[in-house]
Amino acid sequence: MGDALAFSRKNYAADHVLETLFRQAVTAGKKIKTDVALSSADSSVVHVMIRDLSRAGMSFSGKTCLVIGNGAMGKLAAVLLREQGADVTMTVRQYRRGIVDIPADCGRIDYGRRMEIFPQCDYVVSATASPYYTLSLDLVERAVRKPVVLVDLAVPRDIDPAVRLLPDVTLFDVDSFRKEAHSEAQLQAIREAEGIIAEQMEHFFIWYGCVDVIPLIQDLKQEMAGDLCPRLSGEIRGLPLEESERRQLESEIETAAQRAANRLLFGLRDELDPQTFRECLAGIEKVYR
Repeated sequence: MGDALAFSRKNYAADHVLETLFRQAVTAGKKIKTDVALSSADSSVVHVMIRDLSRAGMSFSGKTCLVIGNGAMGKLAAVLLREQGADVTMTVRQYRRGIVDIPADCGRIDYGRRMEIFPQCDYVVSATASPYYTLSLDLVERAVRKPVVLVDLAVPRDIDPAVRLLPDVTLFDVDSFRKEAHSEAQLQAIREAEGIIAEQMEHFFIWYGCVDVIPLIQDLKQEMAGDLCPRLSGEIRGLPLEESERRQLESEIETAAQRAANRLLFGLRDELDPQTFRECLAGIEKVYR
């Protein structure tokens, strides 16, 4: 997300609306990560994957499988595939070679060499935390030699969805298995996450509904702070301070006053419906102008 915003700024495509929307999205993501236990759903997805593919008539015994990613989900997928009698190879990053534990009886291959084994595979499972595709359309198109089942267990996606258009390729993603894998506790966690997203969306639309008055808010903030400082000037002059210290104190008071006014005005915006907020702003403007 940060790279996308930086790219938008570089190409002059990010304005204050997009910047605010981005901040709301980041806030929602952090709050979900902190307050909602979603990770417990992951392992059950792998079990459901094995069950559903077996029910669909797919056999794993004696098949060649590649598991991309050696995190918790990747390791569990490798274990379950080995239990089904598959020949499993897992990818490891080159800089981690020798210190990454992989399940017993599984082979290992450097991630950068994954496409060397791909043409021999009957199944490829990808479960990484990478923000980029581990299997792009171009890579798969050049490597596929026989019917292969690809399973994408990652969020965001590891495998380009366009590969499902290729002959001899069958693609499943995490949504193919996740819904049935959820327990009631996990469904409740999802509902909580959706509630956080809805709350942040509401905040954004409230802000966007009053975006045209932002310049007025900024002007009022300056005027409210400017009104306070002269009222304190007599008290400040009576303090035993050097001139530089007095100027520093006045600057700090003005900054604090602006922050207080900012909190008040934007707090009103967040708490009131747009029409009432506009009426309050009009009243404040009359007082100061």
